[in-house]
Formats: sequence, C-alpha cells, structure tokens
Amino acid sequence: MTGSLKDQGNELFKQGDYLKAAAVYTKAIKEAPSAVLYSNRSAALLKLNKVAKALADAEECVKLDPAFHKGYMRMALALESQQRLEEAVDCYRKAMQADNNNSEYAARAKALSKALGKKVQIEKAQSRRSPAETAALAFAESKLAYAAELAKEQGRSFAPELFFLQGRSSSGGGGGSSSSSSSSQDDSDEVAVRAEHAFAAPEVLAQFVQEMRSKAEELHATAVLLIAPKAAVQFPQTWRSAGWPFGQHDGVFVQLHASLKQAIDSSSSSGPDQQAQDAAAGGRSSEGVLRKLWFIKLRENKPPVEPQEVSQEFELLPPLLR
Repeated sequence: MTGSLKDQGNELFKQGDYLKAAAVYTKAIKEAPSAVLYSNRSAALLKLNKVAKALADAEECVKLDPAFHKGYMRMALALESQQRLEEAVDCYRKAMQADNNNSEYAARAKALSKALGKKVQIEKAQSRRSPAETAALAFAESKLAYAAELAKEQGRSFAPELFFLQGRSSSGGGGGSSSSSSSSQDDSDEVAVRAEHAFAAPEVLAQFVQEMRSKAEELHATAVLLIAPKAAVQFPQTWRSAGWPFGQHDGVFVQLHASLKQAIDSSSSSGPDQQAQDAAAGGRSSEGVLRKLWFIKLRENKPPVEPQEVSQEFELLPPLLR
C-alpha cells in the first residue's frame, strides 16, 4: 500500500497539486518511512514555499540513506532558498560524490560558488559604505516602499514625482519650480516635485531637466529620486532598447542619483583600486555618483512584483546633480 501511496503522491506532484501530494507522502511515511518518501515530500513542501519543513525532510532523508544523492540535492535547494549559499554548495558537492554522473549538480555548485563570491564582494563593499551612501540608500529604500504602495493602490494611474534629499546647508523650500509642476516639503529633509507632463516630449523633458538641476542646486541636494509609471512616459521610451528584461509589461520606474563626492574624497586613503572595486559592487562610479534603477512590474489582478534592479542604460532622466 505504501508503494501505491507513493505513486499517488507522485501523480499529484506532476499535476501541480503539491499540497495534496505532501499529504499523501505523509500518509506513506507513517506506514513505512523511507529516504525516497522524505525526499519526495521535501520537494512538495519546497514548491509550497515551506522551506524550513522541506529542509527538515531533506535532512531526515540523508539520515536514513547517506548515499542517496537526491537527499543532498533537496537540502541544497532548501538552503539556497534561505540564501545559505555556502552550505548549499557543500550539499551539491555531496550529491556529486553520491552520483558523479550527474552534471546538473556540478553546474549548480559552480553557479552558486560564483554567486557566493559576488555576495561576499558586495558585503565587503557595503561594510565600507560612507555615511552619505548609507543615507542615499536609506532614502531610496523608503521611496521604493512608497512606490510599491502606489503601484498596489493606483496601478499605472498616478503622476510621476521627483524627490530631493536636501543637504544640511539648505534652508529648504521655495523657488525654481516648473510651471507644469508643484513642490512641497514634508517634515523631513525631503522635497517632492510633481512631474506630471515632464515626459511628454523631448523639448518638455529638456526644460524640466534644466529647472530641476537648478532646484537641486538651490536645495544643495545630495540625492534625487524619480518615481514614474511607465504609462506616463512618452519620451524617452528606454524600454524599447535591446536588452530590456520586462518585455511589454506595464510597471513603475524608480531612479536614484546621489552625490558621494565628498565621501569619496574623504575615503581616498583606501586606494584607487579598492575604491573602483567597491564602486562596481555598490552600483556607483569612482567619481562619487551613486546611480540605481529599479522597475516594479505590474500584473493583472495580482499584487505588483517586488522592485527589481535593472541596468542604468534604461534610465529616464539624465543626472540632475552637478
């Protein structure tokens, strides 16, 4: 009967009914536990995003049969989902030892090792972040959350908006705003400017950019961030360029430019080679400008996708900070 239950579970898994498959595997395990059954239930649980339980089943699998390569593979997949990349690589290598004819394990171990190296490099760069960069990224993080909320509540139906993070020497507010936009200052060091018609045509955008550069100088801005729904952008349609990763999907652009020149100058003792490596890992130039671009993909009758970073070549605005 256990074999029959296993077959039923396998069939349900193939049909994509992972919840029922896991339940059937559980019945089979109660009758006669085996490494294969724990491996199968681990696969079903991982599909259900129950990562901790999937990992526990994979661990039980290799306890029952230390030579069963799929058990190590299940462990690796669960660990990878938890971003425990070093442990995942180790599990793939154990799977390779148990089944040295499986090229997939070697490929996954190699890919993860590369990702792990990049992660370590980024973490090292982050540990050397200047206060200016930390402030700029915190500013971006808060606005990404705001953009995601706008996308969730209003979809594509809101006007583009530009946010300035003021320098401490600025007294804030007034002057220099576009005739097609209005500005307001909140309780923090931020100034928001509506950019409703900024992307209507090349000449309109050029005028807007001039005015916003003056605004940035007036505010002694250290960072500028744009939130713009794709539907509001008639020019430049950067997503028509080769390499755009989201096809025809609608969504929201979030673009950050931040000045780190003072911080770069004050940290020059780290040496030019190290500064260049840190800059590449952090998405900034060695000239002291942090540039980031994200896209929040909208989906029909579903919540928006989490913001995803994309190449700077798809930026909507030229630099506003001088």
